[in-house]
Amino acid sequence: MNEVTESFAFAEGEGDRSYQYWWEAHEKFFKNELNEIGREFSEINRTFAKR
Repeated sequence: MNEVTESFAFAEGEGDRSYQYWWEAHEKFFKNELNEIGREFSEINRTFAKR
């Protein structure tokens, strides 16, 4: 997740289209999902992003 660029976050079009908004929304999502299966979130978890 830490390799996502500001331009990718903007292009995804969520919230105010800022990198900060993108990061916080996705961090919350992944923390919740991983918690349900007994795993912890890390910035270096492999995340696949597609435009």
